[in-house]
This record gives sequence, C-alpha cells and structure tokens, in this order.
Amino acid sequence: MYELKTKPTDTDPYHIITAIPNEKKQADALVLLDLFKRAVGMPPVVWGEKMIGFGSYQYKYPTGHCGKIYASGFSVTKSRITLHLYLEENELQSFVKRLGKATSSISCIYINKLADIDMGVLEEMITAAAAHIKSLPHTEEDSMEVFFNYLSQIAEPQSRMRTREVLDWILNTFPELTPKIAWNQPMFTDHGTFIIGFSVSAKHLAVSPELAGMLHFTDEIVKAGYSHGKMLFRIKWEEPVNYPLLEKIIRFNRLEKAECKTFWRR
Repeated sequence: MYELKTKPTDTDPYHIITAIPNEKKQADALVLLDLFKRAVGMPPVVWGEKMIGFGSYQYKYPTGHCGKIYASGFSVTKSRITLHLYLEENELQSFVKRLGKATSSISCIYINKLADIDMGVLEEMITAAAAHIKSLPHTEEDSMEVFFNYLSQIAEPQSRMRTREVLDWILNTFPELTPKIAWNQPMFTDHGTFIIGFSVSAKHLAVSPELAGMLHFTDEIVKAGYSHGKMLFRIKWEEPVNYPLLEKIIRFNRLEKAECKTFWRR
C-alpha cells in the first residue's frame, strides 16, 4: 500500500532555517515564518526533511487512498523559495499576476527572493489559501486551531510536537468530542461535560481523567509504567504514549458521564 513519505516531525523549524547555506535566504525564511503564522493562525511544523508546514488537511482520492498533508507552507534552499498554497487554479493565477517576479505550477509558487514580490499580495494569498482549505471536506483546521496559542507557548519543540500528536489523535479518534481551552489547559468535553484534560511541564505530559477515571484505571496506569497522583498520571517526554489506554479511559468517561448534566462529576 502506498504511504506518504512526507510526514510531520519534531524538528525545530529554526534548525531548518539556520541550516540554509545563504544568510539572505535565512532572513527571507524568518520573514515567511512570521507571515504564515500570522496569516494561517497555526504553529509551524517541519514535514519531511525541509518543508515548514502550517495546519494539516485530511484528503481522500477517488481510488480510496487517504492521508494527511500540511495545509500550506514553504521551503527555502540556497537557490530559490517554494511556497505551497492550495487554491483553485484561476484564483491562484490571478494572485500570481499581481505578486511580482514569480512562477507557478499547480499549488506551488516559485520565487528567488522576497524583494522580488509584493508582500501584501503574498499575505492575501496565504489568507485566501487558509480559507480555501477550511472550506473543503476532511479538514481539521477548525478543531486544531483551538489549541494554537497553547501549543505555541510550549518552548521545547519535541514536547510541543508530542502534545500536538496526542491532541490530534483524540480529534481523529473521537471527532464527536469538543476541544477547548479552560484553566489554561487543553481538554475535551462531550455534551458540556468534562472527558479528559492535559497539562504540560518540563518533564512530562500530565493526563487528567477525573478521580473516577483514575480509580478505575490505576492498575493499568501503573502497568504502563506511568507515575500518578490522585487526579492525574504523567507521561514523561521520553516515554511512549499508550494510546490503547487513552482510548479506554476516554470511552469509559463518555459512557459513565452519558447522562451527566454538569461539567465535573458530583
């Protein structure tokens, strides 16, 4: 079965930028990083070896093949800058005509340096591409952007990527849950009642399933090798995430709280 080779990684985008063997191109890449973050409203993630992507898009071909790819992004080499912006072809060409010295091919725009183009038009393009992706089916943007500010405040790239992976997994496994930020923590609710929440520290990702969830799964949490307190357990950054255990905890809370009318259990 075909498998997409370009996948999200935990590489720091700044590491990719500082490795560009041209100081002017490095400066252009930093400008693009800030511009995409502002226009798309999502944190940067390195996909594959060099692509800096923003957001993600779930696609499905008529053949049945499906997967996930960055919603927009850019890559910079010593010789040129490549922008990846998904737009309808007629809209793309309309922007390219106004952009300046640039060429295009399907969803790619090629430029030599930022000084050759109109940055105002480029920002319009990025914003329009983000809106276009959100209008398509199978997109995650509306859900994942709830966590954008929280994720962007996690300084360590590996911790940020791991947290994003866990949140992303829940969004895909339980699309009926509602993602939200409360008490400065990412969490998921069902019909207004709390299901599971998370918090981040320098050493671990903390998982809170409420006291009832902790009591019910204490033995399995210990067996998984996680330390725990009364109300939460901790997954160290170097430890694997036990997704089957997370799934059982979420399903347990949803079943137990199916008739719950309050946020917390009483």
